[in-house]
Amino acid sequence: MKKLFRQLEQSDLFQYRAELLRKKMKVSTIN
Repeated sequence: MKKLFRQLEQSDLFQYRAELLRKKMKVSTIN
């Protein structure tokens, strides 16, 4: 159970990072 939760946490962090990267890309393309 804990292992699964850890995997979920990691994937959540990955999605968060991807979202941040996407926002940075949008900002850089706008400027």
